[in-house]
Amino acid sequence: MSHLENYYKYYNLSGVPARILKGEEHYNLYKKPLKEKSSKRPRVIVWRLNATHQADLAEMPVDPKGFHYFLVVVKIAGKKVDVEPPKDKTANRVLNGFVKIYRRNRIKPYT
Repeated sequence: MSHLENYYKYYNLSGVPARILKGEEHYNLYKKPLKEKSSKRPRVIVWRLNATHQADLAEMPVDPKGFHYFLVVVKIAGKKVDVEPPKDKTANRVLNGFVKIYRRNRIKPYT
């Protein structure tokens, strides 16, 4: 038996009752999350088809081609997504990312 199999054999918490784990640190790992009700989600009112877009610049793991970020644009009304990877988060690169996304015509800018 390998060291990893031995570890999981003796430290597996799946068979331990919840009442024993209640005060322990790892109890939250085995607790089922509450289902989110649709009434608790924020509502977005869209008055025109292309009026509301949401964008975010997120960091990703190092890519061999040198990309460290990705720009995501979501069309709220149609739930369409488009992504462009800029190499850094300078203003010109992010602006060029928006230009490339809107030139593809998957998501059209509001006019």
